[in-house]
Amino acid sequence: MRLGPARPARHDAGTKIPGLTAAGLPPERNRRLRKLPFTRWETLTESAAEGEAFGRELGVSRVVATILRNRGIDSVAASSKFLSGPLSDLCDPFLLSGMDAAVARIEQALAAGERILVYGDYDVDGVSGTALITRVLRGLGGNVHWYIPHRVRDGYGVSAHAFEEAAQQGAKLIVTTDCGIGAVDEVALMAQQGVDVIVTDHHEPPARLPGAVAVLNPKLPGSAYPCTELAGVGVAFKLMSALSQRLGKSEDALRHHFLDLVALGTIADVVPLVEENRLLARAGLQLLPQSKKVGLQALLRVAGLENRPLSAYHVGFLLGPRLNAAGRLEHAQAALELLLTSEPERATELATQLDATNRERQELERQTLEEALQMVRDHSDLAQDRALVLGSPDWHEGVVGIVASRLVDRFHRPTILVALRAEESKGSGRSISGFSLIDAIGNCSEWLSGFGGHQQAAGITILARKLAGFRKAFLAECGKHLKESDLVPKTRLECLVEGTDLTTRLVQELEQLAPFGLGNPRPVLGFREGVITRNRVMGREAEHLALTVKVGDAPVDCVWWRRGFLRDELTEGRRIAACFRPELNTYGGFERVQLTLEDVRLL
Repeated sequence: MRLGPARPARHDAGTKIPGLTAAGLPPERNRRLRKLPFTRWETLTESAAEGEAFGRELGVSRVVATILRNRGIDSVAASSKFLSGPLSDLCDPFLLSGMDAAVARIEQALAAGERILVYGDYDVDGVSGTALITRVLRGLGGNVHWYIPHRVRDGYGVSAHAFEEAAQQGAKLIVTTDCGIGAVDEVALMAQQGVDVIVTDHHEPPARLPGAVAVLNPKLPGSAYPCTELAGVGVAFKLMSALSQRLGKSEDALRHHFLDLVALGTIADVVPLVEENRLLARAGLQLLPQSKKVGLQALLRVAGLENRPLSAYHVGFLLGPRLNAAGRLEHAQAALELLLTSEPERATELATQLDATNRERQELERQTLEEALQMVRDHSDLAQDRALVLGSPDWHEGVVGIVASRLVDRFHRPTILVALRAEESKGSGRSISGFSLIDAIGNCSEWLSGFGGHQQAAGITILARKLAGFRKAFLAECGKHLKESDLVPKTRLECLVEGTDLTTRLVQELEQLAPFGLGNPRPVLGFREGVITRNRVMGREAEHLALTVKVGDAPVDCVWWRRGFLRDELTEGRRIAACFRPELNTYGGFERVQLTLEDVRLL
């Protein structure tokens, strides 16, 4: 049985559906529904004179200065800190509530030779945090073991069975990473058996916290820690940093050896790349290409990234998915082993295995996306429904979250996909900016066996027979809070430029704002008017559009991915305004500016 939205489609081929992207509809509807521009443009205003003046103070262009001001970085001191802040700006780890108790308990365990278990989640954040704590504590002579849960057998969060097994094997201390904030019963069970637990997590804390030795989470109510958006591996790093301080070890050495792992988890978990996360990710990206960990070098080789500078894109879309694939389809043990091994041959074997698993994941994702899109086409009333809830017994729970994200990109509304099973089913959801998915799910929790997550991403456990009721409740909840205008994607245009601004120097200057990600997106610029002088399609199926546009007196090459169907509309001689991201095209050995188009308005 497949469970898509029960309501039959009511729109016809001429209905305008806000926020709907062409890829989500049958081709015959694409041409009639899609009208340029595809998104609502939010143009941030800034006088050219003010931008020029601020740029002179900073020694950067008007464009970069304007972007900084639009992002609230409007002083020389704040800009300098953002552009080149040192690691000495990292926050004091002892500002985290519970840190003193956590460090003291680990010191005690190390001194007594107690068996320590590091328990981490199965995603990149959890695996990198587990590798970090395990490596540091073993380096201090600790008797350290680790456990990564199996996505299907153990489920999300802490497994009571795994804790019990750890106690039976003689563990006296369990340290969690990227999980455990809701493990009230499991921690209490360990206390009864004489096993202490330190919880390190970054997920939203429930009203009732575990009775652990310490609960380290920057989101705790009343927390004095300045950066509330640390990833799980970020919290783990702060614990190891505090321990190093207490033991009189070099913090510089800790950072040099382990910020590569911190960058992996921080970027892959899509936390905001601002404040402390920006410092950690930027420094870690610089260390990654020269990492001494043979596992990371093997991973770079299979991804084709050996001996080259790395960006957040490389981690988020090339390295992270390979590490995540193990936990999605099989067991994250292979990913953790890769980050821990010191044997080059074993590292190569594991990296090759993860690469193959990732290709399998990509195929499963493709199939699931096709099926989900067909459900939307056949059953959804996108003119009325403010959300999507889909389910199928054919789906693998390890890829439903990725596919939910793809559907949000296409339909711009909260989406939950469920891998249906005879007993408990697992689902994963993604949201749009400004709408809290975890709050909406919480208001429908009577239909669920369990749930957890963030504002933008969440997981649910549900009985298959309750999915229809949950869908109805969730759609009603989203309908109460989301307006039609919320379902129209927005393009945030940060600075208007002239053709003379579009230089290789500008593109290089914009890279000073990296690493890009949530909270610090790659800037979108725009021009008011240009004339198309050439158009053509690219790609095996003519799916991409290439344009040459004259902006002022400057001809500029543009590419618009997956918009080949607009060739007959964006013809030579058409006047347009455009939103775009400027990049450097080095094809053929020549360096030139190319604009990746985000949206176009006909003039």
